[in-house]
Amino acid sequence: VLLKGKDDQEIWASVNAHFTYDKAGKVDGVEGTIRDLTERKQTEEKLKQSFSLLQATLDSTINGILVVDLNGKIASYNKRFKELFNHSNEVLESKRDEAAINSVLSLIRDPERFVSKIKYLYNNPEIESNDRIELNDGRVMERYSGPQLLDGKPIGRIWSFTDITEKVKAEQQLLLMAHTVKSVNESISITDTKNRILFVNEAFLKTYGYTEISELIDKDISMVRSPLNDPDTISKILGATAESGWKGEIMNKRKDGSDFPISLSTSIIQNENGEILGMVGVASDITERKIVEEELQAKEAHLSTLVNTIPDLIWVKDIYGVYLTCNLMFETFFGASAKEIIGKTDYDFVDKELADFFRNHDRKAIEAG
Repeated sequence: VLLKGKDDQEIWASVNAHFTYDKAGKVDGVEGTIRDLTERKQTEEKLKQSFSLLQATLDSTINGILVVDLNGKIASYNKRFKELFNHSNEVLESKRDEAAINSVLSLIRDPERFVSKIKYLYNNPEIESNDRIELNDGRVMERYSGPQLLDGKPIGRIWSFTDITEKVKAEQQLLLMAHTVKSVNESISITDTKNRILFVNEAFLKTYGYTEISELIDKDISMVRSPLNDPDTISKILGATAESGWKGEIMNKRKDGSDFPISLSTSIIQNENGEILGMVGVASDITERKIVEEELQAKEAHLSTLVNTIPDLIWVKDIYGVYLTCNLMFETFFGASAKEIIGKTDYDFVDKELADFFRNHDRKAIEAG
């Protein structure tokens, strides 16, 4: 009961009273004891506040928490635990851990493994455990379990469940990307905003003659740039990449110092806030292509020299009568340079009657094959 003491001070007390009787058996008074419970009540109130704070803390966490004593009785749980497995109030209020387990078995992809791990941990109360649980709806839970200790001895077991579905998806995407990057034939490099190398793939190592990625990590990307490049072009790559990406051809340098041409495409890497983290470059060795191009250019130059030394009129038109090329003798005949002739027709140089004659002659030649 709540009593008032000196100076109207409230005192919680335990009162034990009984009647007293005279020799005739009549009640002649009341005798009793009063025990001050104020300190005990204050302690109980502090415990209530601590428990309320603890429960509020548990309910605010993203993890589902379950505490079970050594007898299989549910000692505590939070709202997140109920939400994760859609537990009914009836099951949780029963305080029976077995009932809580049975109610979720239909949700678990491998219920036998789920239960066997629980039994193993209950039989070994001092062991900690961490594993993953796959649910039939596609979710993935991380399950942690450890002993609840009092004076160093287990008095129960704490379970923590975290929904890591999005994390697992991200891991799978990263693995897929890593496998893709590793498998492609193009040389791929990733640098930070200061041009320091963060990553290169196997194709990069092979193309540039390196054996270990450690030879390149944290080094400036300029170590693979050839001195044959125009400095202005190289200095513009980072800025152009930050704006919209850069694409072009430059010369790079292998580990042995040999120079070779590459086709390079760059783009920026941003975080979720749009901040630039670095740059990725995708490059292809175009040495063979350049050799072929040079051979073709040499052949074209040789052919052009040959055609221009022939005293005959030589020209090429498309099916519409438009000039594609001609030799020097033809230029002299028309009194115009090749640049002035190419892209035009006979109607631009001679009268209509003669142009019609040339056009009809062209058609007959096309029809004859």
